[in-house]
Amino acid sequence: MIAIFLKKSYPNFYACVYLIFSVELFLYIILLLSVTGLGSIDDLFIQATGQKIIVYSKIICLLIQGYGF
Repeated sequence: MIAIFLKKSYPNFYACVYLIFSVELFLYIILLLSVTGLGSIDDLFIQATGQKIIVYSKIICLLIQGYGF
């Protein structure tokens, strides 16, 4: 992300995509740390939903980066 921001010939939009994904990943890590007990079905549902959101976000991020490359 930093290298994209520093390269003048590459649009900063693609670095912003990485920045958005980084924020999502950080929030997911906070979610994992805040849900302490794995015994509850609700906790497992929240973690599974978060995993799916992160995976789909990564796929979209890589598609955008591949298009830009």
